[in-house]
Amino acid sequence: MSIDLQLSRHVGVVFGTPLYVRPAEGAVTLNAELTALGQQMQAENPGARVSNVGGWQSAPTLLQRPEPAVARLRGLIEEAVGELMAAPRGGTGATPRLELNAWININRAGDYNQLHSHPLNHWAVVYYVATGRAAGNNPYNGRIELRDPRPAAVHGRVAGYAFGQSIAIEPKPGLMIGFPAWIDHWVHPFQGEGERISIAANVRLLG
Repeated sequence: MSIDLQLSRHVGVVFGTPLYVRPAEGAVTLNAELTALGQQMQAENPGARVSNVGGWQSAPTLLQRPEPAVARLRGLIEEAVGELMAAPRGGTGATPRLELNAWININRAGDYNQLHSHPLNHWAVVYYVATGRAAGNNPYNGRIELRDPRPAAVHGRVAGYAFGQSIAIEPKPGLMIGFPAWIDHWVHPFQGEGERISIAANVRLLG
């Protein structure tokens, strides 16, 4: 029997799902450079339609660009995946070889992303560049929501546990999150002024 986390002598956690949440250091300069790059790319290309409803999404080739900000972003993604992979081994072990693909999302008022996952990948990573100026009192405004990956868990909700529930994360500039790519997630419609800019990445382990 495998226990993901031992809470007490007789209580352990199994089927645990990791979630990485970390504010990046030195994000102000990085975000300014990524904002300018995203606006430049948007002016050059009409964008793609995948899970996004409204808004603009680049091709998943962002990390192939030569700008220093892109190299810095790639380092943050690799650091996040390295931490996710090291956690169950107590922080030890070789860093795995990765295949990374990333794209920029630019949303404005009314734009959102439908429920989806990232098939054929191992990890999904999201980095928030800008969040605009939210309006109204909707607590889910522009938030990313991750659903419990166990469909039957909704039938056994217990106080103190997140069985069958979802987690909604408030986006903030410089925040990076990472989670298994098979988790269903979506982004609530953004209501407010300005641009909500995020970068999403697919991560595939090569060994």
